[in-house]
Amino acid sequence: MKSLRFLFFTFVFMLLTYLGNSQPLSKTDLDNAKVYSSMAEALANPNDVHALELYEGLTSLPADIAKFKNLQRLFLYENKLTSLPAAIGELQLLEQLFIDGNQISTLPDELGKLKNLELLSAPNNKIQRLPGSIGQLKKLQFLYLSENQITSIPIEIDGLTSLSELDLSYNRIGVLPKEIGKLVNLESLYLANNTLKNLPSDISNLKKLRELYLDNNQLVELPATDLPSLEVFGLHGNRLKVLPAEIGNMKNLRSLYLAENEIKVLPVEIGLLKNLQNFYISNNRLKSLPAEIGSLPSLKELNLWNNEIDAVPAEFQNLKNLKELGIGNNPIEVIPTFFSKYHLY
Repeated sequence: MKSLRFLFFTFVFMLLTYLGNSQPLSKTDLDNAKVYSSMAEALANPNDVHALELYEGLTSLPADIAKFKNLQRLFLYENKLTSLPAAIGELQLLEQLFIDGNQISTLPDELGKLKNLELLSAPNNKIQRLPGSIGQLKKLQFLYLSENQITSIPIEIDGLTSLSELDLSYNRIGVLPKEIGKLVNLESLYLANNTLKNLPSDISNLKKLRELYLDNNQLVELPATDLPSLEVFGLHGNRLKVLPAEIGNMKNLRSLYLAENEIKVLPVEIGLLKNLQNFYISNNRLKSLPAEIGSLPSLKELNLWNNEIDAVPAEFQNLKNLKELGIGNNPIEVIPTFFSKYHLY
């Protein structure tokens, strides 16, 4: 009986010790914790390792990585890794994973086991697809995947409901799944330099979105989007011919980039953008401007360079805060006298 009691208390002691050793450090303590830079040194005291950075030209990550049960930050950038081991999924306390600048072509399904992961940074690799298990990362807030070879986004991405920033620029994505609309906490979305031809209407569900970059795609039209928090909208270098009237619903828009499209006319609703400060629509096919453009009290710079505009509306005089006006390479016959107030280019 005594031996059973002894074994019981021994088990409880060991369990409490294990749990005590498996508690994550606070953000402040983690910032001040030692960052191990040698696998050999780290393995000497694996339970003491909360931050590990390996810059040794690694071609593979050893399975021993699973021994670091308390690891919260793992820096592996600019090595020669082509893959990550399944053992990466054993790092249950991992919060930040940096694998920038490697040669990784696939991410393991075990990545979905990292229940505490808040940041995954993997730009400048050779990743072609994302595992569906990525949708299990419920705490993920920052996902950086620019400069890869990704061709599609799995529908399981709708599970990333904590995501705040998503960078998929400089990939090969041709279709954006409607599930993107489930990322209700998304504030910044980078999709520049892909091959997108259209956007799902579900993007209007991103009510917290402040930045949306879609430059250098193949967009021919925009859905009737209502993004009330949007402040920056990048659409440079697409094939847009018109803007939807709903553009006027973006009341917080401060910067609108529309250069190098095929736009022939602006909707009158453009005049509803009272917070717009920077408006770039050079290298399009505009022949005229709506009078409502004079109703933009916050406008500081307007770039109309290289269009087909032959006159500007008198309402331009109402742009009290306008400082920079790009009007060159347009067939304007008579330059209004009030243009002298602006810096022209």
